[in-house]
Amino acid sequence: MDLKNKYFERILMIFIVTLVITEIGIFFPYLISMDFSGYLSNVLLIHYYGLKYIIVSFFVYLLVDFISGGFKKHTINYTKQRLMDKSKKHLLELGYQQEDLKLPQEEPLSKKEGIHVFFEALGESNPNDNILDAFRFLNAGFRYEKITNSGVESECWRFLDTGVEFEFDAESMLKGIILFIKKQQDFQSYLYVKNLILGLREESNSKEVEKLMVSLGLQSVDITTYKLNNKFIVFQFDSNDELQFIRFYLE
Repeated sequence: MDLKNKYFERILMIFIVTLVITEIGIFFPYLISMDFSGYLSNVLLIHYYGLKYIIVSFFVYLLVDFISGGFKKHTINYTKQRLMDKSKKHLLELGYQQEDLKLPQEEPLSKKEGIHVFFEALGESNPNDNILDAFRFLNAGFRYEKITNSGVESECWRFLDTGVEFEFDAESMLKGIILFIKKQQDFQSYLYVKNLILGLREESNSKEVEKLMVSLGLQSVDITTYKLNNKFIVFQFDSNDELQFIRFYLE
């Protein structure tokens, strides 16, 4: 059952419970006094006021739920679930298997440095376990679209809520990945910077990044670019030496 159905099921259940409690409250005084004739003679009037009470109580609940953020929370969760479902549907169209799309219950990938998850996915073509691992590592749905640049077609997977973009070539090979450390356009900030490299922070400057990358054994191309075999990683900083985004790409 999806989140939308669960939310409206909860609303219906509350309505039914309110109705039952109200009915008991209406009937109980007549039951105590054994005045069933009085109940029957006033049943329409009693239920008129009872129904008014039910409706008012129900809308008060909805108002409180809305103010407290319950409706907004369910709407956001429902939207995210729909996006995840659409993403999985697209992966199935690309040749992945249904059972492969289940997210790991214990999240074993969270113990694996994300930089390697992305490096291993780079250069692979769908369907592929390394790309699937990257999808699981992000644990979020994506929007995808075909784009054409200078006559060259490609497909982008945009994880807007997670701040990540995958770019595939016409042969469905993953040729580039961007992690937006700072919020940019439609992308939120990438939240898992600490899971990329041990010691890396959102506030890390170029000197700190250089030390971390050298310790990992990556070949330095310049102060912001590093190489692993035929794969590159670039750290983009602004004028204040603050990390803006990280890009993976092929040679």
